[in-house]
Amino acid sequence: MTQIPEFVAGIPTIILIMFSLGLSVGWLLRAFMARFQMVSYRTNAQQQLDQLRQQAVQLEQRQAEVVTASVIAHQLADIPDIDQSVLPKLFAQNISTTQDLLRHCSESSAIIQLAKTIGVEDFAIQRWLSLADLMRVPELNAEHALLLEATAIYSIMELAQQKPQRLAEKLARQNSSLNILSDLPTESLLASWIAQASNI
Repeated sequence: MTQIPEFVAGIPTIILIMFSLGLSVGWLLRAFMARFQMVSYRTNAQQQLDQLRQQAVQLEQRQAEVVTASVIAHQLADIPDIDQSVLPKLFAQNISTTQDLLRHCSESSAIIQLAKTIGVEDFAIQRWLSLADLMRVPELNAEHALLLEATAIYSIMELAQQKPQRLAEKLARQNSSLNILSDLPTESLLASWIAQASNI
């Protein structure tokens, strides 16, 4: 009987080992590719998320610019309580509009310092600021602000919390005794003020 050489007899074992190695390498390659695809997916997802966040920030900035552009800056002389003799002193502090006044007096220490500089009481500047703040709303003038103040509404934040119908009733009641306005604002106009105050 012819004897099979040992190296020939070992061929099936070698083939089996190589097949097993091939399977192992293939599994490792598939695992590596799957992990690579997952990392790539996460990277792309993160990039898309960063882009969305950046777009959101840019949108907020554009909205803020639109709101800022819509805010009205009145002359200081439009505020009834500011005496004409005080205006030159305010001009000397580079304060010529209601917006200038609001910016200059953004902190209580600045209010105190300005009061000393121009020779008025702190509470007088506080009242100017209240009127100036309300007058930031387009179509809301000094007389409107005075009437709102008479109903205990001292800022656009407080105005934004009002209901048009209820506010109309309060304004009518106060105006009947104070006679500030000849024509009261309509409920639709009040609703517009409230909406704009909410966005400033």
